[in-house]
Amino acid sequence: MSEEAARDAAGVDPSLTTDADVYNLYALSLGRHPESPEVMRGMMGHDRAMLVSTFFATAEHATNILEPLETGRRLTGGLLDQAPGEDLLAWAAEALPLSAEGRAALAGAAASWHLAYEVLFSDPLWASQTEAGLAARRRGVLAALASFARVEGRVERRTVEGLSGWVVAPGGGDAPLTVEARVDGRVVALGSSSIFRREVQERFGGSGLCGFQLVLDDRLLASARAVRVEVHEARTGVRIDGITLSAQSAPLTAHAALLAELAGVRQALGRIEAALPAVQADLAFDLDAYGDWRETYRRRELPRAASAAIPDGSEPVLVVLDARGLPAPWLDDVLDSLVSQTEPNWSAVLIGEGAMIEDLARRTEWRSGREVRVLAPAAAAEHGAPSGAACVVRLDGRGVLAPDALAIIRSMLGDADAAYWDEDVMEQGAQAPQGHAARRRRMPQLRPAFDLDLLRQDPYLGSGMALTPGALAALGEGVWSSDTPSHTGLRLAEQKRPVRHLAQVLYSRQRPAEVDPVAWASAVQAHIDRLGIPADARVTDDALGAGVAVRVEPRDALGDLRAAVIIPTKDRIDLLRPCLESLFEAEPANSVAMEILVVDHESRDPETVAYLQALEAEGRIRVLPYAGAFNWALMNNLAAVETDADILVFLNNDTAVVSPDWLDRLCRQAARPDVGAVGARLIFPDGAIQHAGFVSRPLPDSFLMPEGVGAPGSDGGYLGRHARLRRAAAVTGACMAVRNELFRRLGGFDAANLPIDWNDVEFCLKARAEGLDVIYEPAATLYHYESRSRGVTRDGDRIVASSRSAALVWERWGETFGTDPDYNAHFDRPGTPFSRLAPPPSPTPVS
Repeated sequence: MSEEAARDAAGVDPSLTTDADVYNLYALSLGRHPESPEVMRGMMGHDRAMLVSTFFATAEHATNILEPLETGRRLTGGLLDQAPGEDLLAWAAEALPLSAEGRAALAGAAASWHLAYEVLFSDPLWASQTEAGLAARRRGVLAALASFARVEGRVERRTVEGLSGWVVAPGGGDAPLTVEARVDGRVVALGSSSIFRREVQERFGGSGLCGFQLVLDDRLLASARAVRVEVHEARTGVRIDGITLSAQSAPLTAHAALLAELAGVRQALGRIEAALPAVQADLAFDLDAYGDWRETYRRRELPRAASAAIPDGSEPVLVVLDARGLPAPWLDDVLDSLVSQTEPNWSAVLIGEGAMIEDLARRTEWRSGREVRVLAPAAAAEHGAPSGAACVVRLDGRGVLAPDALAIIRSMLGDADAAYWDEDVMEQGAQAPQGHAARRRRMPQLRPAFDLDLLRQDPYLGSGMALTPGALAALGEGVWSSDTPSHTGLRLAEQKRPVRHLAQVLYSRQRPAEVDPVAWASAVQAHIDRLGIPADARVTDDALGAGVAVRVEPRDALGDLRAAVIIPTKDRIDLLRPCLESLFEAEPANSVAMEILVVDHESRDPETVAYLQALEAEGRIRVLPYAGAFNWALMNNLAAVETDADILVFLNNDTAVVSPDWLDRLCRQAARPDVGAVGARLIFPDGAIQHAGFVSRPLPDSFLMPEGVGAPGSDGGYLGRHARLRRAAAVTGACMAVRNELFRRLGGFDAANLPIDWNDVEFCLKARAEGLDVIYEPAATLYHYESRSRGVTRDGDRIVASSRSAALVWERWGETFGTDPDYNAHFDRPGTPFSRLAPPPSPTPVS
């Protein structure tokens, strides 16, 4: 359906701009994406012809499009480094005032921006409706556009020997092109486009033999002055691209020697890195021994002297303590911890009233030399942050600060609007003579990064929060609010303001915090009401008895969604029948329409064959034959081609449904535009957890580790993770839901390189690289007999193949995703996740 037809069908006025118009105008006229959804919304509903005229008359259009062409340069940068594509040009053909010939010509320009602009700028109808000066500028670049459209290419990088890049002649056949490098008009190197480049082939078609390498003279590469090299297609003389070779202070032989030395250093580092986990394991403590861990590793900085100088230009940190109803010894403890801060530039406000509070505030001023004021709650709620304050640190007063807490908050807040941190609890008993600092600690709350799904279930942000003055202004609040950090976190999320987690234990509570699930459900309900989400926040019991949590249950039905459940299998009716029967039994509990595709890998067992034939004859499943070596990725890819369902659910044949509404649960999460993949909670037949998502670690030999394996199903895991909807580093393909269009856009599973193992998690990492979340959904729980259909292998070749797959995934994604923000840095990376404590992480300042 065309854009105009879609507008008519939707009853949209075709003369007014939609979000698609705005997005496409940015791409076509400026060569980039819009700044933000808010900017797009501000441009919707305007006269489309007026907006088209405005965009193409902007200074940015001249800078990005016209000026490079006027100076003989190709269009590069942003979206201009990609093909414009058929969809954008189809929109342009309908939205722009073009002649019939121009509309038709645009259809053949999808691979080349130069050709697309040549068609647009030479169109007589559009030129007649354009301001004369602008139309003249467009005519002036037509020669450059025609030249560049005949030969497209790039010089991509300098190599040790010279230059490399690609060149094609769109529509000119597959014959290799001759490429020449010129310096000051003199040809210094020749080459041929004979190297295969798949990404260029996908854009322009043809054989893909378009890559080139040009070998330059060593004297040129080692020149003592900067040298400009221009690369041209030899036959037409069309300039492809240019590059400036920086002046070399030493010959390439010295460069090669440095590279050899660097290679030796890398080998040494590799040996150290391989030995490090074993050494670190000896330094780790069991989580239950947190008190001993802290005594071993706790910070031993001396309290800061009250007369310490404040650095010039330093912005103050304002600490706001809720002193209402606190026992005097507790308030004395927290103020003493404030006096002991290594951060010199702070002031404080105590929220409360009464002689005791006034006295403690005055004594704290005497001891610290810093301003400490007392404000009533109503006054503090209206009192804004002082001008130039670095941040406002709100504390509940029911604990004490670590000596370097304020310094760490200042250095690690960075560009975030707010931050929260880790906490523990002081042991009870007689007060130590040395005060709160000498009391042992227990019950560490080592939190994950900010996760709105998790926060809606559990107010996990703790007892304190640092907020910038800008965040307070956006929230419309003074320095103090009766809201907890978790309440504030919800409101910040509504405004899409960044909240940072500081993986440092900065606060020790006098007593463990208590959570009222009913009260939190009420807060979450107010939050989703403010967002206009038609849903109910309910306190729900976990299906396996792993505690209670607040769940946001949408009121809208999923009846319009269709899901295809894809099950590869071979014989093993003892596994397949329970799997399929559990799907049939659960079907009435789900509103998502389900089709089942069974990929039959050469089943020979008569009972299995008869069972599949009978179900297919009844129309309950479709059987897709597959022949050849076992390739889980390929079997699922082939099945995905056979369905147009909205959601693909990849399911092992050795699974069985536990949660009746499992399909609705998975599909609702998978349908979210910010989600790339969704995994279920899987349990063994005895109820123990088999899969609760993966965590990632910077360890090449164990990059991804499953969480919760072997724990009782009723065990919620650390901070309730096993029973919480949340982000995960990856999920298993034994039960994984993905939007069909996204699966295709990301290229499906890598069947060529990862046929059996690691293809599922690699897909998750591809999705995360696109900025999408991977979600673990425990409300969808299934039994999993884990590879019983293939058996636990002792086959050396298969083990080697799996190791190679793991190494390949590490090579692709280890550097990007080896650090898991949801796997707190206090935990030891080797071994079982969330079970042992590593030496404390060093605070990393954020600029």
